[in-house]
Amino acid sequence: AYNHYLYFGDIYFVEQYFDELDACMDWLTERMNSAYMIYQYPVFYDPFYTASEAVEFTCNFDRLGEKPLVNAVLYKSLLCMAEFADLVGDQRGEKWRALADKVWVAFNERLWDDSVNAYVDTYDRSYVPQDGNALALLFGLAKGERAKLVMASLRKHLWTPYGSALLSQP
Repeated sequence: AYNHYLYFGDIYFVEQYFDELDACMDWLTERMNSAYMIYQYPVFYDPFYTASEAVEFTCNFDRLGEKPLVNAVLYKSLLCMAEFADLVGDQRGEKWRALADKVWVAFNERLWDDSVNAYVDTYDRSYVPQDGNALALLFGLAKGERAKLVMASLRKHLWTPYGSALLSQP
């Protein structure tokens, strides 16, 4: 939705779908834990997880915990919704910006690993996820010196003589 608005400037689109986008934002924020992060649970058919509406956001099952990918998307979604709220005259824009600020702080405190100079999953801190680190750079979660460290870490851990690795793990 945001890309459509960004590239076409279609304010009518935002007005038309604002309530549905708001419902999506509610769905995401309801899954946040007390640290303002989304925690990824394992996905398999089990009554406990099915009842909790657990979902898998990435392609492999071993990526559990608070993940850079999911939480970077959460951060950006909050900022996009704040901008949409401003466009349609909705007062929730400031609420979403304040929540985005809390996600930014949590992201940088909980997911950053000084030993690899990159963001890592909280459940398995043994490798550098390419997707979440790339989004951290694109969405402004990594700034200044930290952004430079992330780029160097991605090159060190995931780049080959032919470019970036296809996946986050060899």
